[in-house]
Amino acid sequence: MRLRLALLLLSLCSSSAAAQLRVTVVDSAGRALAGARVELWSVATLITVRTADLEGVAAFTEAETARATDALARSVGYAPTRASIAGTDGALTLRLQRLAQSLPAVTIASVARSCPQREQPEARAVWRRVSARYREPSYEGRSSTIEQRQGTVDERDVGFFYESELRTGSRAYTAAGMQGGIRQIERRGYLYALDSTHTLELFGGWRYPAIEAELSGHFATEQFGQRHDFAEVSRSGSTVTLRFCARDRSGNGLDGTLQLSEAEGFVEARWRFWNPRDRVEQAGGAATFASASPDAPPAPLTSTSGLFWRRLPSGKFIQRWQRFHEWTLLEASDGAAEPEAPLADCRPAANYILCSAISVNTGGRGRISTCTAMPYRCFEN
Repeated sequence: MRLRLALLLLSLCSSSAAAQLRVTVVDSAGRALAGARVELWSVATLITVRTADLEGVAAFTEAETARATDALARSVGYAPTRASIAGTDGALTLRLQRLAQSLPAVTIASVARSCPQREQPEARAVWRRVSARYREPSYEGRSSTIEQRQGTVDERDVGFFYESELRTGSRAYTAAGMQGGIRQIERRGYLYALDSTHTLELFGGWRYPAIEAELSGHFATEQFGQRHDFAEVSRSGSTVTLRFCARDRSGNGLDGTLQLSEAEGFVEARWRFWNPRDRVEQAGGAATFASASPDAPPAPLTSTSGLFWRRLPSGKFIQRWQRFHEWTLLEASDGAAEPEAPLADCRPAANYILCSAISVNTGGRGRISTCTAMPYRCFEN
């Protein structure tokens, strides 16, 4: 009797262990792809999504794995890879291959020859259905812990981080900062020249809104829809790729592609900024999004990872990759914007670097003028 019970318990433990799944995502050289998006599928139905950790690992529960047939991994700059989980014994490695062209070339080629474009009502209908799953960004603040890599690379290496330093910290964007960011897009578009108050700026003479980060919810707003025409590019299972082109071509703008899913909501966005005042410059970005069930109440659209890239006068590209953990709303108790706080009340740790949109250079050290307009808060040195 005791032997039967022991065998039964051993069998149950073995089954439970086998039912759980760890997916490791690596590149062709075997290097971990932190921040990769890993999806579990049951034939053509999405079950759940995870973001790979610093070791490139995404772990799934027994209940999720029991219903799954396949795992799919995506990472910016790589071709997606899908594999069956049958016979994996709880562990699966997905090896992603780099795109044949650089990320800027792929992004620009997908829109430059096609924009402007004719509006397709069917494509807009898809965007509206998926966007309706999200609550338009109000003037609530956002807060997230983040991981960041930044560096200067050749064009072919944009989107890839092999040797760059990893920084961790937090990002806070208050109600006043969120309101300012949204209104900045309304007034000045998607890029604008830095004014005299910006004496410390890492990316040259042009400022770009953080639409790969706290402003990523802009892609699901009526404001974004009114500014762009939509057309369907491709369809694979439940995922549809739409191309968006700015309607007004007289000023600066944003063109790109959106991957949307009727099952999971926004999947990925890629875009390029265009600037008739500086035709030499190239800049763009990408963002991935967490899944959103159609049965869940509307929530803000938030990114799980983002990439910003910009061509420097030298011909090199500066790029910044970030992964965001559990965006949290920072609502003011009365629904109003949070009051400005004096500089004296801002007390980050001594070893933190302040990277504010309103930073000024004082003796080689950055400082800020207020707490509430800080889109890039603190990174550990």
